[in-house]
Amino acid sequence: MLIKRHISCLLVFVLAFIICSLQNYGTAYANAGPPVIMPVGGAGGIIFENNQSIRIDSEQLNFVIKDSDYGDYTAEVSATYNMQNTHDNVQNVQMLFPFYTSLYGRVNFLDALSSISVTAGDEDIPYTIRVLEGAHYEYERDTNKFIEKVNTILEGLQEQRELNIDVEAEYDVYYFKTKEGANTVTLEFTDDNDGFIFLGGSENSFSRHADRIITELWQSHLDDHPIFAVCNADSGGFAIAEGNGNIERIERIDDIKAFFIDYITTIIDMGEHNDEDSQQEGFLEANPLFLEDIFNIALSRDYNPQGSSLSPAIFREVLEFAVLGIYYQVDFDAGGSKDLTVSYNFSPYMLHENGVYTHTYIYFLSPAGHWKEFKNLNVSVDVSSTRYKYLLDSSVQFEYDEDAEIYRYISSSLPNGELVFKLFHEKELPANPYNALLIIIGAIACVLLAAVVFWLVIRHRRK
Repeated sequence: MLIKRHISCLLVFVLAFIICSLQNYGTAYANAGPPVIMPVGGAGGIIFENNQSIRIDSEQLNFVIKDSDYGDYTAEVSATYNMQNTHDNVQNVQMLFPFYTSLYGRVNFLDALSSISVTAGDEDIPYTIRVLEGAHYEYERDTNKFIEKVNTILEGLQEQRELNIDVEAEYDVYYFKTKEGANTVTLEFTDDNDGFIFLGGSENSFSRHADRIITELWQSHLDDHPIFAVCNADSGGFAIAEGNGNIERIERIDDIKAFFIDYITTIIDMGEHNDEDSQQEGFLEANPLFLEDIFNIALSRDYNPQGSSLSPAIFREVLEFAVLGIYYQVDFDAGGSKDLTVSYNFSPYMLHENGVYTHTYIYFLSPAGHWKEFKNLNVSVDVSSTRYKYLLDSSVQFEYDEDAEIYRYISSSLPNGELVFKLFHEKELPANPYNALLIIIGAIACVLLAAVVFWLVIRHRRK
């Protein structure tokens, strides 16, 4: 009985060990995946209204997937709609075309946005670009669950944002100075630490502990990018508690939104391959609300719930994965029709699965459901110019033309939900490397268990 009791305890221990190993593996691996937009909405709320005048008789949606020499992966997209005005009067229709993309770190910023075009027949249609949403990092390996999340994105844009800061209040700006070399400096709130809202300047690391902020300052960076802190004018400000340096209040701000928009202009690289400032200036002049959108998203309670200890990264992260909106107007003659084409390039999700990267592409189909009627969707995905030729998952059922290397989907009506498809450079994902590790752990556990059982049996016999 004693031996059986020992063996039972050992079995329970080994089983618990293996379960814990599986749980730890799952938790770690769940951190490697694509970011998903939080459903929180634009600054003023974005709502698609139903139009009972315009009918879509067909949509030809083409994706050309390409690899680049820089390691970027892009989809060249063109969506051509045959649209019919069913009324006997002129229709001037405002339209919004939302699309999901990555603008930071993978592709040239201005080149990506300059790929956008809107035409009606032979006519170029003027447009403006807005940032509708930025993405938090929510990872989801299961394709069906991921598609469910994607299907909530546009619905969530209807909600209005609530900012973390009061744009009507006054704020103080404090600048830091330090000696040559890297210095760790501890800043101390002299009064109300709730007044602190931002620590900006060069790339730096900092942590906040109760009434103190510990930050590392580099003099080489300070020369071109002064590090500064912004706090509410009603708070007591800051003082140097420890370290080499000093801090001084420079100015009081009565328009915090304008201050941050000017700052965002300096920290967001509009294109690493573009040296002409005029290109960035021209883009911002043509799209005056682009930076204000970034401000509204980054400082909203839903996007950044903590509402304090903000750093420059919070603004850049908005554009790492974002929903952009192309706004334009199309004029229809009475009873007339037009072929409207929207073209753009965008980057995929690069989801890390089983030690490799898969590419997931998103296209919003649901806005087309707000027209009077929608008929005849024809989708093609051309993979002849990419290594990622194999379709692993999708929200619709594609057919593959092997000779042309094109996936095709044809439907007489609009599918439910958005279009999502995942590509990889092999037909199947490789085996999960953690499975082999778990097998080894299990084998070692079994050997140890057998050794202990053998020892207990020998010991019992000797007695």
